[in-house]
Amino acid sequence: MRLLAPFWPTVECTTKMRISPILCILLSSAKGKLILTPGDNIAISQSDCQTSAAIEIFSHRQENLSFEGCGLWNRNVSSEPPWNILLFQDQTYGSSIRVPCRCVILSDRTLLSVSDDSCDLTALLFERGIQVSIYKKLECPITGDSDCLKDKLNKKVLNATRVVIGGKTRYLWTVERLMLNERFNPICLFNQGRSINSRQTLQNDLATRLAKRGTQCFSDIIYRKYCHILETIICSDDFGSDYLVTIVGSRFFLWALTQSAIQEPPISFASRRYKIFERYFYSDIVADIPTIISASCDLAMMPIAIDSPPKINFDKKTMGHSFPGCGMIVNGANRRPKRSDVDGYIHKGEPAARGRSPWHASLSKIKYGFLWRDFCGATLITERAAITAAHCLFDEGELLLPAKILVNFESFDLSARSDFERQTLKPDGYMIYPRYRHSHRTFEHDIAILIFSREKKVRINDIVMPVCLWNGDNDFNIIVNKTGMVTGRGFTENYTLPDTVRTADLRIASYQECFESNRKMASTYLKPNQNFCAGHPKNGTNVCNGDSGSGLIIQNEGRFYLRGIVSFGPTRKVKVKGQDLFVCNPFQFSVFTDITFYLKWIAQSVPDLNKPTPYL
Repeated sequence: MRLLAPFWPTVECTTKMRISPILCILLSSAKGKLILTPGDNIAISQSDCQTSAAIEIFSHRQENLSFEGCGLWNRNVSSEPPWNILLFQDQTYGSSIRVPCRCVILSDRTLLSVSDDSCDLTALLFERGIQVSIYKKLECPITGDSDCLKDKLNKKVLNATRVVIGGKTRYLWTVERLMLNERFNPICLFNQGRSINSRQTLQNDLATRLAKRGTQCFSDIIYRKYCHILETIICSDDFGSDYLVTIVGSRFFLWALTQSAIQEPPISFASRRYKIFERYFYSDIVADIPTIISASCDLAMMPIAIDSPPKINFDKKTMGHSFPGCGMIVNGANRRPKRSDVDGYIHKGEPAARGRSPWHASLSKIKYGFLWRDFCGATLITERAAITAAHCLFDEGELLLPAKILVNFESFDLSARSDFERQTLKPDGYMIYPRYRHSHRTFEHDIAILIFSREKKVRINDIVMPVCLWNGDNDFNIIVNKTGMVTGRGFTENYTLPDTVRTADLRIASYQECFESNRKMASTYLKPNQNFCAGHPKNGTNVCNGDSGSGLIIQNEGRFYLRGIVSFGPTRKVKVKGQDLFVCNPFQFSVFTDITFYLKWIAQSVPDLNKPTPYL
């Protein structure tokens, strides 16, 4: 439980120094001065500052709460805000002076410091092993007399993380889980952009006072070094406090934290004197919310979607499809079996009819001289190329050599050794998307292409057939709530690998639904327009271990199109034959790589693909 990085200035405290040890610690934890670059102290007009567009933290307006139930205050129960809380070291350190670190509650496990030097000292002492306790309030003069402290919570501080918010150092404290109620409740993080109400609320006495946006806080002439804060600075002429809140509906939102004093150019430029504004400055936290989220243990933010990639138009010679005859199923295999529901996920679901997924392939590997059974899936897109997940090509952190990979097409039933239709090929090589980083374990850009040689390409027939690459509109909203078919040989309900290929139909969820189902996972791993969620969490229809790399196929007007690749999903711990095993959690959404983001790269990489026109 150490701070993220050593950041204390080098100041040696010795008995020869004529200052108290506690003052030495305060000196050693003081902030460094702003380092100015040439031109920072040039006075310019506000109109010469470059400004940027307003920031919206969440991509969906209906998702406006940083923590469930935040921002509510029943004043009949508590006369002070339920999010205010104090941290106080349990023993002195070289002096009898102790100052509490003032914080606000952001969640049941996360506190944010709003005061300055006292929290620096508290963090330093915590780093040095001195216990820090949590109090609701302090009902005595700050003299270090622990007998007058009130409302001590029986909870431990577990960690302190240094963050920079509004240009000043703050701390996010991880604590043992708090019991939230009307006396202890988090404040919401304000995320509605940079619109400003004419009057806001200050913390100390909760009186409503006038607050102004940055451009109104300065005269027309300012120092160039302040240009970058014009959009984030807020000021008030009234007595200042630690933070500024705003009220939206019936909820309170943390809106801004105190900022340092700001200098105004002298009225007479011949003068070297500076005028200090007699105003209290605050820094809008909107731009720093991602920093708060990433440093906390339980807060989550809806990921912001990147722009949808442009549609790929394949050559009209093949009716705009990626490969001649792709996505077609023959001999009646395209007739879907009748089902009363979708309660079977792949690892305990229904066997796939022979020829129903002629593009599906299973990957096995040669390790230590032995053939290891299927560990991933792949999808055939041409005679010489199949798509899989990039992480499937790694074994214990090391890349698998192409010669150690076997790609099995129409390996419908492994128990049928006489299955003469089975094709097993070794790839001539593979290409992993250049921005994929296996060591990061984020599963971002989890896509790879297996390439077969011209001499040993796949034989196309009635039961081995490429699927079409997606050629429709790339807008994700078009496929939300549609059904995608996934085929694989992942775990059964007994957590064993089946002999027969199985299939399941999965519903594609919106980004919002995926986020709401598992906020912490989605805020870290969901990348809108690069991946998406699918499954039936309510009844357990899903993919499982061993299905990675398999394709999610959408049917449209008689053809089948590849839209997603099984990437990863949340896990759960189960006991199998007396041993703990981490396996898929079928009651959570699984995440699929969205191939529309990678179509240009695929088109450039696959040798026998029908090239787009114009070629991208």
